[in-house]
Amino acid sequence: VQEKENVELKKASVSLLKKMAVAGFFTGNIMLISFSLYAGMFSFMDELTKQFFHFVAWLMATPVYLYSASEFFKAAWASIRNRVLGMDILTASGLSLAYFYSVYVTLTGKGEVFFDAVCFVVFAILIGRFLESRIRLKTWYYTHNLISHIPDFARLLNAGVDIDDLDDLDEESQVRITPLEDVRIGDRFVVRNGEALPVDGRLLSESAETDESALTGEFRPRQRKAGEILTAGSRAAGEKAIVLEATSTHATSTLTRIMSMAEESLRDRPRSERIAS
Repeated sequence: VQEKENVELKKASVSLLKKMAVAGFFTGNIMLISFSLYAGMFSFMDELTKQFFHFVAWLMATPVYLYSASEFFKAAWASIRNRVLGMDILTASGLSLAYFYSVYVTLTGKGEVFFDAVCFVVFAILIGRFLESRIRLKTWYYTHNLISHIPDFARLLNAGVDIDDLDDLDEESQVRITPLEDVRIGDRFVVRNGEALPVDGRLLSESAETDESALTGEFRPRQRKAGEILTAGSRAAGEKAIVLEATSTHATSTLTRIMSMAEESLRDRPRSERIAS
């Protein structure tokens, strides 16, 4: 499922990039035609030359209208079928009105064309949607990079073990390796230098140094005191092992909740967009 989401996000981003590139190319070129037409209004351009520029502008605007703007028409048609009034309906209607009116002007020679406006509006909106798609893709990578910081197991201390003498721990009799999903609130667990916390925990050791860059981006180790809550994904940066008491399970840890909210935001698309897809 996660891999399918990644493929869909990449596919949507590439599609928007292609449509934006086409719109940008023709927008830049059609602006040169528009400058010539506007300049001709003050220098008495003859009708034959003016009509020639109209046809060239029509030729350039057509790929933008049929290909680049198809993003809006698809969403608009889906909204109409589902009786949902969205911005894509307004966008598609405005583009169509400007395009076909300009075609009428080109064929009859009466009035001024707006092919440049059609291209520019499509290009501007696609820029925004492409940037949004890239942000969504980066968010997906960030959330799945976060989860990679959580280990698959935890070193749980057995009852009665003295936490002041961690250097002489007997891994076979005093510590049990437990799958992450089996860690419960109140369990005491050991984290050694360079290891990440499997769940949120209250520090039982007197002090600790932690690397919380996975969550905060700050790579400088932080000094922690006994009683403070450390979040899952943080790494022990001190030389000595530390002991913590679990204050959450894997499903309710801070890191898991952050990832869940980020994934939910990726799925929670606007209603019109969900209908169109």
